[in-house]
Amino acid sequence: MEEITIDSLTQTIKKRETHSHKGSYGRLLLIGGNYNYGGAITMAAKAAIYAGAGLVSVATHSINLPALHASVPEAMFVDWRDQKTLVQLIKQVDVVVLGPGLGQDDYAKKLMTLVKESISTNQTIVLDADALNNIAQNTSLTPRAAKKIIMTPHQVEWQRLTGLKMNFQDEKANQTYLKYIAKNLTVVLKSEKNNRISK
Repeated sequence: MEEITIDSLTQTIKKRETHSHKGSYGRLLLIGGNYNYGGAITMAAKAAIYAGAGLVSVATHSINLPALHASVPEAMFVDWRDQKTLVQLIKQVDVVVLGPGLGQDDYAKKLMTLVKESISTNQTIVLDADALNNIAQNTSLTPRAAKKIIMTPHQVEWQRLTGLKMNFQDEKANQTYLKYIAKNLTVVLKSEKNNRISK
């Protein structure tokens, strides 16, 4: 387990090249924002851009388009009901973020299945929020084909995923559960005390 520190961040976040453009810094797709949870995907898109992601696209419910473009004009929009376009976009990006405001209804689960079937072995997927809650209900929704899977649960979501009660979530126990979820998994476990990365 590795603690997130200023040193670890400065090793990861590098100075940008003078002669470059947004496409030089990766292609990111965020999927989420059900009709009543648009704020989550908008904040996630804004965080991605502020963190330095290159070309950012957001697949969300069409009701979120005005708020998304007002708040994050840099992000491109895809109506998540256009599944043909969504599948094409999934195949073109380096990283998929799935879950902020996704919801747990039937369509959310359908989207998770679509992502699982479309993700490839040269891509990274970040699973957050409702993606984790849906996987806790049905582990077959886990997109195991991805080259790298990153989960970002808080302690209650980690408990739902593993059955491991919060007061037993120590380093040894967390490491034990990692291998049961997926072999190519990194977990960023968020807690009040600290944030740690387990691989």
